[in-house]
Order: sequence, then structure tokens, then C-alpha cells
Amino acid sequence: MPSYIHTVFNQLLLGRSEMVSFVDSLVAPLSIINAIIVALSLKKKDKLASNLEELENIWLEYEVYDDTKDAYNLSNQLDKCD
Repeated sequence: MPSYIHTVFNQLLLGRSEMVSFVDSLVAPLSIINAIIVALSLKKKDKLASNLEELENIWLEYEVYDDTKDAYNLSNQLDKCD
């Protein structure tokens, strides 16, 4: 039975795989998901680039990751050099 997410979308794509091993069970579904993400990314390249840039700035500002403080300071220093 699909998870709750199936109630949100008009279309649902299910990928099944025989569970011979843990790795084998995820290869086919993840390949399909990856192909869909790549196709959508290419189709909406400009919007995606601006959204990712905005997210990266937010992550830097709020230090979401441990190393973002250093990257944020470096980014600000580089901006001052211009």
C-alpha cells in the first residue's frame, strides 16, 4: 500500500523490485526517480537555479551545516573584494 503521499498527487508512479538484497531492491525505483528529477531540472533550469541559490544563502545565514559559518564568512570577504 502506498504511503500518504499518494493522496497529494494526481499521478502515482510505483516502482517494484524483487528484494534479493538491500541494494538490489532500491536500484530500479531510484533510477526512475533520478531520471524524473533530471528531466524536470533541465526543463525548469532557471527557476531551479534561483531556488537553489536562495536555499544556499539561507543555509549559510542560519548555519544549517557545521561548515557553513566558514563558507559564509568567505563569501562575505569575497563580496567585499569586488
